[in-house]
Amino acid sequence: MKFKNVLCSIALLAGYVMHANTLVESRQPKAEIILPADAHRVEKFAADELQTWLEKITGAKLPISEKNASRPELPVKIYLGKSFAGEFAKNLQELGTTDGYAVRTRNNSIYIFGNIPKGTLNGVYGFLDRNTDLIWARPQEFGIIYTSLDTLVLRQGDWLDKPRSLARGWQICYTPYDAQTELWCARVMTNRNPTHVGKVDSYERSLNAGMLINPFRGHNLKRFMPQKYFAEHPEYFCLVDGKRREDVGKYQVCFSNMEGAGVFASEIIKQVKTSKHQVDQIFIGIQDNWRVCECEDCRRDIKLPDSGICTAKDENFRSTQYFRYLNRVAEVVKKEFPDKRLSTFGYFFTVMPPAVKVDDYIDILFCPAVKNDKYSILEPANKKWKDRVDQWCKMSSNFGWREYYGCGSDYPRPLAEKAAEDLRYLEQLGSRIYYAEYIPDSIVGPNRRRCDYAWDVSAMEFWVLSKLYWNSQQDVEKLRDEYLNRAYHKAAPAMKKFYGILRKSWYDDPSPSTLSDNHYKSAVHYIVQKGLEEPCRSALEEAAKLADTPNIQELVKRTRERFEDWIKNAPLYSSPELSVPLVAKAAKAATPQSEIWDQATALEGFKVMGKPKADSKYATTVKLMHDNAALYLLFECHDGNAQNLYARQNIGGREVCPAGDHIEFFLDVNKKGTLYNHFAADFQGMKYDGSGYDESWNSSWNVSAKAEKDGYWIIARVPFKDIGYDPAGEAPLKAMFFRTFHHDQKDGKRENSSWVGGMVHQPSGFGTLVIEKEK
Repeated sequence: MKFKNVLCSIALLAGYVMHANTLVESRQPKAEIILPADAHRVEKFAADELQTWLEKITGAKLPISEKNASRPELPVKIYLGKSFAGEFAKNLQELGTTDGYAVRTRNNSIYIFGNIPKGTLNGVYGFLDRNTDLIWARPQEFGIIYTSLDTLVLRQGDWLDKPRSLARGWQICYTPYDAQTELWCARVMTNRNPTHVGKVDSYERSLNAGMLINPFRGHNLKRFMPQKYFAEHPEYFCLVDGKRREDVGKYQVCFSNMEGAGVFASEIIKQVKTSKHQVDQIFIGIQDNWRVCECEDCRRDIKLPDSGICTAKDENFRSTQYFRYLNRVAEVVKKEFPDKRLSTFGYFFTVMPPAVKVDDYIDILFCPAVKNDKYSILEPANKKWKDRVDQWCKMSSNFGWREYYGCGSDYPRPLAEKAAEDLRYLEQLGSRIYYAEYIPDSIVGPNRRRCDYAWDVSAMEFWVLSKLYWNSQQDVEKLRDEYLNRAYHKAAPAMKKFYGILRKSWYDDPSPSTLSDNHYKSAVHYIVQKGLEEPCRSALEEAAKLADTPNIQELVKRTRERFEDWIKNAPLYSSPELSVPLVAKAAKAATPQSEIWDQATALEGFKVMGKPKADSKYATTVKLMHDNAALYLLFECHDGNAQNLYARQNIGGREVCPAGDHIEFFLDVNKKGTLYNHFAADFQGMKYDGSGYDESWNSSWNVSAKAEKDGYWIIARVPFKDIGYDPAGEAPLKAMFFRTFHHDQKDGKRENSSWVGGMVHQPSGFGTLVIEKEK
């Protein structure tokens, strides 16, 4: 973006100490960029980046030369790379093996270097950051903001900066590649490759940016246990519902089969050796489901090396089983590749620390799904996550924090404050690996998914979080101010007001916020229902008036469009309300035929979950009443092919959420620092309860259920005291009701339906139950 404003540039640079080094004068180069003759490709990319952005800012193209072919007519020399840092041995020692950098000035010579080429590239970005007002506010072209200058004088030329993390970055979801978002990741100085590298140009970008490359990503057990082994060795694969399953993608593998672990390891070795790509780390991720093996060996208690027993009912049973298998894999792979490492998710059933030691060759990437993001793990609301982190860090020095900061980002959830607290604590424990899911700043796929909508409102949060990944000790508010001032110039105060309104509303509200938050529901909950529509709109209108360049105008325009879209769709997503009558004899309503249910409130007309305009194909009725001691619920689930009802058998004996034809409901007492409670049951009476996603929470609720020729019914009783609710108080109870039509997918695709199409595990979108009092 070209915008000439000398006064603005003077104001930007006024606080810096003056130096005599003039890089550009009257739009003419007064400096050259010098590379060593044997420059690394990352150093060459660093030179190109420095040349490109200085030219965009000043109009002057600084030439790139080799040391022995430099230009005497250009007095200032900018030396890039470690090769020129001979007199700065102490700096190199301090930088160590990190991708940090130093900038040093000696007379008319400026040195930008790291101990590794990636450090030199980071040094170029740091140099631009401290000597111009350039910001990559978001990946798209209009997100690049700077003030044009006719003359550029060096203002900061002596400092050293190194990250407090070893590996950091983002994982782009919904698409394997996105050029502009990949470049953005490099420019905010992350070092973990954000995409798959199968595409040549994406791989080249990763190499140019000096990224740590892991070509084996995601939920990938199926990659290392391909179906070719199934015919001769079905025992390597999961036994589920009495059948061995060759489709590992929909299940897992048999983790008790150590011969299979050896085959798994041999596949890794073969694929690393034949990979066309650089392999810095070998990732192994369980599939994205809970469908673990039910064979006899996988259900047997595990004898531990210390003569102890991990029983099949222990919370960490499946985690212990998995890491025994992975330890065997590591034992084989590290003999072949001692200079590499394995990494794996601590996720779903592997999130619990196992009862066995994890091989030091394995890095743990811990996934805190799902926690209340309004609190850090140091606060009571997320105590279970802190407990698990503490346990993991005691048994493994290779612990990483793998977050979900980009999930739910279609609404600007202000995560950075609590993220900073988490990162600082993790750093104390020795963790130095941080990354998170997010989405590209683009339109993705044949369905034209608007991933860029998240960047319209959450770009600032992504930028601030990236800065915290480099150094978690930074002040979050100052980082936000820096972003706003660089990205919006004169419109910064108005945009700060807009985001401040949303941030205060979000933190003041007691409803938990999780990675599954829906943007429309959030807008209704945090803006419309709190009467903040006009203050928000006013701030955005003021920003639009003050936006003084085309790119800034586009940034503001995009945010305004998202805001107005939220408000326009608010009526569709407004939270419903239902009165729950007090019925003294509620406890005696043992069957649906009981006349007592005639006194209950009836809820009908489920919608497809997440689609409030789409009616469910399968009729569901929910009836509710209470007796001051408990809430009573009757689910009547109509089904024209009830003979095909499907239920997963709980062979292992541990409490698990039903996975076939079943119902779920969520109750939230709506108090600050608490998490909602989750209840589920199927037509056979199998039941589950938890707090959020924490299955260890238990209540004394009870269930009766029966399948009939036209469907099934479930009656549930939930004591108010178990969920911490006082029916005599004034506070309503928040709730969501949900049904899965499954049939093991024999009758077509399964359908998830819910009350007004609301989302599960998303408290800001729950409806309201008004618990009637005695008259």
